[in-house]
Formats: sequence, C-alpha cells, structure tokens
Amino acid sequence: EADPSGNPIVRGEVLAYSPSDTALSGAVGAGFSILRERSLDDLGVRIVVLAAPRAMATSRALSLLRRLDPGGTYDFNNIYMQGGAANGSGTTPSGAEAPANAGAPASAAAVPLGLIDGGVGTAQPVFQGVAVHRHGCGDAVIPSAHGTEVASLMVGRSARFGGAAPGATLYAADVYCDKPAGGGVD
Repeated sequence: EADPSGNPIVRGEVLAYSPSDTALSGAVGAGFSILRERSLDDLGVRIVVLAAPRAMATSRALSLLRRLDPGGTYDFNNIYMQGGAANGSGTTPSGAEAPANAGAPASAAAVPLGLIDGGVGTAQPVFQGVAVHRHGCGDAVIPSAHGTEVASLMVGRSARFGGAAPGATLYAADVYCDKPAGGGVD
C-alpha cells in the first residue's frame, strides 16, 4: 500500500528500531504481533517487524505505536525499488574522467559508513584493503552495478581515484537481492 506521501510500504507492517522489552510488551498488549526480528550486532541495532492488529490501517498502527511509546522509533516498512542505472564507464556523466578525492580528511577512513542499495561486489581494485560488511539476501552475495559503483564513490581508493571517505569501513545493506519487486527496509 502507499504511505501518506504515496511511497510504497508493506501493508500491515511497522518497524521498531531497537525497542525496549517494555515497549514490545505494550505493543503486543495493544494487539500487535511480532513477525520477525533482526539484530545487526556490528551496529548495535535491533529491528523488530510488528504486524498491525487485524483490520487496522498501517498509518493508524504507526500512530498508535508512537503514542504508546513516544520515546521509541517506529516507521513504515518502506519498499525500495531500483531506480536508475549505473554508468559503468569509469567517467562522470559529462564524459570527463572521475577525479581523485585528494581533499578527503585523513581521518575519513576511521568513520564507518552505511549504504542501503543494491549488492556490493568487492572484487574491483578500489576495494582492496577496504572493510565491507554486507547484509541482506541471507548468505548470498548478489552484486549490482549500481550498489557497487555507489560504494566505490563512498569508500573506494586507488592511485587514480578516491571516494568521499577512501578506506572507511562500509556497512552495505542489499535491499533488492535481485528481486524484481524491490526490497523492504527489514
């Protein structure tokens, strides 16, 4: 279904970001059920997917959870569709060679970055020595041209190219897993 802005969401599902046990008990007491839970230990995050009570609109369910736990973080389970295609040419859209990022601070590599996109392939030389932690798609690695190119723009490095934070640790979530219907946040 669509959220109030018209963006696609999973009908009847609301995400809880690292909810307390008390908040989850309150949600269950209000008629919600826990569909699934995912812990991202590297990030210290727990995502819980809640099913709205029967016959309750998803937007109303989200509002109810936010009233029950005003300090909590709740949102729709947004669906992301792949948009645009990777250039793949190694050049900027204008045709000029992509410049190296000599202006990136030396401490940029110490900052962990997150990417929610298609899968990231790390066989390219710009990822040599870069820590890329991949999430999504079970144990399968399904690289996409777009996800890989965005990751290189973020953390890639070579003699001729440097991303925005060359060498930084990247946490990359593949939300598409090569599915034609797109992927959800959880």
